[in-house]
Amino acid sequence: MQLLLQVYDYMPETLILSPSFPPIFQTILTALTLVQVDINYPALDLLRRILAHDSLINPPGTPSAGQSNQNTMFATAIRQSMAEQGFQLVGLVLTGLVTYFVEDTNSLVITIFRILADLWPNELATWLPPVLEQIPTATLSLPAKSQFLSDFGRYVMAFAYGCHLD
Repeated sequence: MQLLLQVYDYMPETLILSPSFPPIFQTILTALTLVQVDINYPALDLLRRILAHDSLINPPGTPSAGQSNQNTMFATAIRQSMAEQGFQLVGLVLTGLVTYFVEDTNSLVITIFRILADLWPNELATWLPPVLEQIPTATLSLPAKSQFLSDFGRYVMAFAYGCHLD
């Protein structure tokens, strides 16, 4: 994970524009299944950096005048990986949060969910209910699952209408 972080920091095009990006993205997700903070934290950090890439600021199909062709290709590659593996990403991040991720990762998880709610709100709304169903009730109670879904729906609606929740 540390090597991938370095490659992303110094040569993001080598990572994202590579034909190997989908398997690399899957490798990052696989790292989230390991109960090891030395792997989980960098994997979450790399996911946060990829999902917050500047190329994703504009909605699909609406490049700004200043957006380069390379940024368009970045956005396409990231969006394609999210379309294919977004459900798995949400499941792994949420499961890790309520089970084995250490407390130090909470800020990364929150940031990832904010990015997902901002850039993929409809997809996230589709992915969350089945992901929550897969989490055992011994780990996350039914009332907690319902509350999470309710709070999430409220957040997405407020965001869509430009309101800020306290």
